[in-house]
Amino acid sequence: MKALLLGAPAVLGGAHHLAVYAAYLVEALHPPTKFAAIPSSYGCGGEAIKQSKEILGQLKVEVVGAYEINGFPAEECMKQITEFGREVVEKIKKKSDKGSHLL
Repeated sequence: MKALLLGAPAVLGGAHHLAVYAAYLVEALHPPTKFAAIPSSYGCGGEAIKQSKEILGQLKVEVVGAYEINGFPAEECMKQITEFGREVVEKIKKKSDKGSHLL
């Protein structure tokens, strides 16, 4: 697994408990992950990305992108989310290609 995409919506000011559980599970399993991206949404208090980065920081992965929207995504947000996904894939490809030359 080269990358982890952790969808972490905010609930009560922090990351959803299932996203936190998933992040800790990944940390416990130590897969060979190099990169992570965090899409998130919030209604009030958007601390999910910050909390997720703190947990993923223990994995020593590079967070190549984070995207946060307020509330339910409108049509324009859906387009931005799709573009965010494409940008993350491109960043990972570029960084993976650079790293493969070093091996």
